[in-house]
Amino acid sequence: MRLEERRQNCLHLINDMRRRIRRIAMQKKCYEEMYSNWKNKVTEAAGRDDVYSSFMNLLSLQWMSSRRL
Repeated sequence: MRLEERRQNCLHLINDMRRRIRRIAMQKKCYEEMYSNWKNKVTEAAGRDDVYSSFMNLLSLQWMSSRRL
């Protein structure tokens, strides 16, 4: 019975680690997509000389840099 308990504990640890890795990967993908969208909006605003959009993009960058993974 002791061996079965250890096996169950190992399976729980493996599943917990898999969930953590999946969550981190999803967050990283989200931030990469956010950065890509931000970069495209900055380029577009600069091409139009749009001061308001440039300012809003700067605020978005500040918010993204304040977030932690």
